[in-house]
Amino acid sequence: MTRTYDEYLEMDLKELAKVARLKIGMTQTNFARAIGMSPSSISWWETGMSNGGGASRVLLEIVASGNEGAANHLKERLYRALREEYEAKQSAGG
Repeated sequence: MTRTYDEYLEMDLKELAKVARLKIGMTQTNFARAIGMSPSSISWWETGMSNGGGASRVLLEIVASGNEGAANHLKERLYRALREEYEAKQSAGG
Protein backbone atom coordinates (compact mmCIF):
# COMPACT_ATOMS: atom_id res chain seq x y z
CA MET A 1 0.00 0.00 0.00
CA THR A 2 1.44 3.35 -1.06
CA ARG A 3 0.82 6.23 1.30
CA THR A 4 0.94 9.93 0.63
CA TYR A 5 3.32 12.19 2.53
CA ASP A 6 0.28 13.69 4.31
CA GLU A 7 -0.61 10.24 5.63
CA TYR A 8 2.83 9.97 7.24
CA LEU A 9 2.25 13.37 8.85
CA GLU A 10 -0.95 12.00 10.39
CA MET A 11 0.61 8.85 11.88
CA ASP A 12 1.30 8.59 15.57
CA LEU A 13 4.98 8.25 16.44
CA LYS A 14 4.55 4.61 17.45
CA GLU A 15 3.51 3.56 13.95
CA LEU A 16 5.75 6.07 12.16
CA ALA A 17 8.93 4.86 13.88
CA LYS A 18 8.33 1.27 12.91
CA VAL A 19 7.32 2.10 9.34
CA ALA A 20 10.44 4.25 8.87
CA ARG A 21 12.77 1.63 10.32
CA LEU A 22 11.29 -1.21 8.29
CA LYS A 23 11.27 0.91 5.13
CA ILE A 24 15.07 0.93 5.18
CA GLY A 25 15.35 -2.63 6.49
CA MET A 26 17.12 -2.01 9.79
CA THR A 27 16.83 -3.59 13.20
CA GLN A 28 16.05 -1.32 16.15
CA THR A 29 19.71 -1.50 17.20
CA ASN A 30 21.08 -0.59 13.78
CA PHE A 31 18.50 2.15 13.27
CA ALA A 32 19.51 3.60 16.64
CA ARG A 33 23.18 3.54 15.63
CA ALA A 34 22.39 5.23 12.32
CA ILE A 35 20.55 8.14 13.93
CA GLY A 36 22.77 8.44 16.98
CA MET A 37 20.28 7.30 19.59
CA SER A 38 20.03 4.42 22.01
CA PRO A 39 18.19 1.24 21.00
CA SER A 40 15.91 1.76 24.00
CA SER A 41 14.77 5.10 22.52
CA ILE A 42 13.69 3.34 19.33
CA SER A 43 11.92 0.68 21.36
CA TRP A 44 10.15 3.34 23.41
CA TRP A 45 8.96 5.08 20.25
CA GLU A 46 7.68 1.82 18.75
CA THR A 47 5.83 0.80 21.90
CA GLY A 48 4.34 4.25 22.44
CA MET A 49 6.24 4.85 25.69
CA SER A 50 7.84 8.02 24.29
CA ASN A 51 6.61 10.68 21.92
CA GLY A 52 10.05 11.82 20.75
CA GLY A 53 10.92 15.34 19.76
CA GLY A 54 10.12 17.47 16.74
CA ALA A 55 13.37 16.80 14.88
CA SER A 56 13.03 13.05 15.45
CA ARG A 57 9.54 13.06 14.05
CA VAL A 58 10.59 15.02 10.96
CA LEU A 59 13.40 12.54 10.30
CA LEU A 60 10.99 9.61 10.64
CA GLU A 61 8.48 11.25 8.30
CA ILE A 62 11.15 11.76 5.64
CA VAL A 63 12.47 8.20 5.90
CA ALA A 64 8.99 6.62 6.06
CA SER A 65 7.88 8.52 2.96
CA GLY A 66 10.56 6.70 0.95
CA ASN A 67 13.14 9.46 0.53
CA GLU A 68 16.03 7.48 -0.94
CA GLY A 69 18.59 10.17 -0.14
CA ALA A 70 17.69 10.05 3.54
CA ALA A 71 17.69 6.26 3.57
CA ASN A 72 21.09 6.10 1.88
CA HIS A 73 22.49 8.65 4.32
CA LEU A 74 21.31 6.60 7.30
CA LYS A 75 22.79 3.44 5.82
CA GLU A 76 26.12 5.24 5.37
CA ARG A 77 25.98 6.48 8.99
CA LEU A 78 25.34 2.91 10.15
CA TYR A 79 28.27 1.65 8.11
CA ARG A 80 30.55 4.29 9.66
CA ALA A 81 29.35 3.50 13.19
CA LEU A 82 29.94 -0.21 12.70
CA ARG A 83 33.37 0.42 11.18
CA GLU A 84 34.35 2.67 14.12
CA GLU A 85 33.20 0.01 16.59
CA TYR A 86 35.24 -2.63 14.75
CA GLU A 87 38.35 -0.43 14.62
CA ALA A 88 38.03 0.40 18.32
CA LYS A 89 37.90 -3.33 19.15
CA GLN A 90 40.92 -3.98 16.95
CA SER A 91 42.87 -1.19 18.64
CA ALA A 92 42.00 -2.63 22.05
CA GLY A 93 43.34 -6.00 20.98
CA GLY A 94 39.95 -7.64 20.57
